[in-house]
Amino acid sequence: MKPAIRIAGAIALAVLSASASAQSQGWIAGAAFGQATLQDYDIGELTTRDDSDDSMRIFGGYMLSPMQGVVVSWIDLGMARFEGTQTSGPFINFLDAEGYDISYLVGWAPGNQTRFSLFGTIGVFAWDQDAIYIDSTGAYPFQDEATSFSMGVGGELKLTEEIGLHLEYHLFKDIGEDGFGGSNLQFDREVVSLGVVVRFGKPRE
Repeated sequence: MKPAIRIAGAIALAVLSASASAQSQGWIAGAAFGQATLQDYDIGELTTRDDSDDSMRIFGGYMLSPMQGVVVSWIDLGMARFEGTQTSGPFINFLDAEGYDISYLVGWAPGNQTRFSLFGTIGVFAWDQDAIYIDSTGAYPFQDEATSFSMGVGGELKLTEEIGLHLEYHLFKDIGEDGFGGSNLQFDREVVSLGVVVRFGKPRE
């Protein structure tokens, strides 16, 4: 978790050093809805692979300049469900995850215009995963929690100076505790979403 803590520290330092900048653009808030997919589930021989579910993200942040900012989000990654067989017999596995993310955002507007821009994010995701594994010997619930990396790319189309549409892809790494005391059910999650962002509270010049 130390690399994740270093990223969080770097984001906080950027906020403190740039919050008083004359280029500050004020606050943003928004929401996004899409689909989350659990990647590379590889346990047993599967008969059912329901690895995707609806996803929701609510976010807010502060833009340090027109193309740089810090964003804090709550993200619901939905529930994945798998059925299959192992040497011990049939099993069912449910994996439900959500968490809080803090990311640094950097954007770029191609050409001599500002209506459309591309952006990327890198951050730290503090997550909770509720896992239930059921087989012939019983039901085994696990509650995992930790932090891991997040990254994303996307595009924004400004409808007005205050309102924009976002199309985004996010990757959340290593959701689930691996090792003693954990569920040993650790997988990446991908999210594709469409959202709306609103800008407000720009500092007076």
